[in-house]
Amino acid sequence: MGGDLELLREIAVLFLDECPRALLEIHQAVVGEDAAKLENAAHSLKGSARAIGAWRTAEAAERATAQFRDVYAAKGWGAGMAAFIAMTSWRGEFTEDYFAQPAPDPAQFGMPTGDDGARDDPLLSDRSRAVSSYRPDFDALAATPTRIVIALGEESAGTFTGRTSVSTAELLGQEATVFPSHHGGFMGGDSGYAGQPEAFARKLRAVLTESN
Repeated sequence: MGGDLELLREIAVLFLDECPRALLEIHQAVVGEDAAKLENAAHSLKGSARAIGAWRTAEAAERATAQFRDVYAAKGWGAGMAAFIAMTSWRGEFTEDYFAQPAPDPAQFGMPTGDDGARDDPLLSDRSRAVSSYRPDFDALAATPTRIVIALGEESAGTFTGRTSVSTAELLGQEATVFPSHHGGFMGGDSGYAGQPEAFARKLRAVLTESN
């Protein structure tokens, strides 16, 4: 997303178009003492403002994802995967402190330190860019009659993926559902990345039985 001035212009135009309408609706809701309309208008204005404020956050995230791809291209799978793990483990915004860190040692994550020459990993190569740069149509998602649940593992709170889930849920007018453990919380002890499968199953059962 870095350097995409056209997208920034589009966001700014949308904000300028949305702001007067939302303020008018807020005024009308206050005068008419319509709490539901006031909440909807305020949420709409907040979403527009977040789009502008999120620009730098998105730019930093793009820089961080480009970084692990660059490491993979230069040093191979082990180094690239170590950089990917470091990125997805970082909590909070990607600040200059994050970018000032030395490249992680693949060995500390049990990754190979050598380079086999392959550069076709779907996660670490440019092929994954289509996933991280995808922008859902939130209006279409919000309008669908199908129930949508945005969730994250409690251990992912504050990370890149966790923050993405929370923001996505907010854009859909809901709170993200938090599951026990990490993003593999459903896996047992024999997986090498043990979660809390029993607790995960209980939470999933509760979510599935909730009314819309």
